Amino acid sequence: MNFPPPWNLNGEGIILPFYANKEYFLNSSYLSDEDKKIYKGGIGSVMLVNYYTSNVGPYYELLLIPGDFQFKNKIYKRITKIFVSSELSIKEGIKNWAIPKELASFDWKKENSKNIIEVKTNEIFFKINFEEILFSFPLNTSIYPTYLLQPIENYFLETEFTGKGKGKLVKILNLESDENIFPNISNCSHLYFGISVNQFLIQFPIPNKLYV
Repeated sequence: MNFPPPWNLNGEGIILPFYANKEYFLNSSYLSDEDKKIYKGGIGSVMLVNYYTSNVGPYYELLLIPGDFQFKNKIYKRITKIFVSSELSIKEGIKNWAIPKELASFDWKKENSKNIIEVKTNEIFFKINFEEILFSFPLNTSIYPTYLLQPIENYFLETEFTGKGKGKLVKILNLESDENIFPNISNCSHLYFGISVNQFLIQFPIPNKLYV
């Protein structure tokens, strides 16, 4: 059974923005040789997502966008490392948008305003503890449109996803990452705050093919 785009997803998540240490990523395994040729640094993010519903059912996700990439005088974002809890999401994500998903298990605990998330393969390689603070505010991608550019064979897939939800500032209480598996973004910036997003709706449309 196939699950072609568009996809509609909803759930909750956390965005951890950072200003990329360009040298760190250029010397890492989180970019391919081809990625490094067009990598510009800039604003990146780590995201953790709990999808309540999607075209392939509920699942969890941890992903890295290391910053900006330039292709034909246009700036894009690119997902270069991503783990999900669903094998079906892996298969369809690679096929539909060339998103290089890998399998991991997630433990997502929430007690009042505090959250603890652990991600593991054989062992835990990523753990974050954060607390929601202050008031909520609306979020919408129409304010800051984002285009993903993912490589596949001899062309790229360009995807402009859209989304909206309610955001809240969060205080990062603890963050640990095994750099052999996923980057420690404290090497990119001093990370004390993030944004939690609740009741979000996201649509991933049919991508455009861009040839080199």
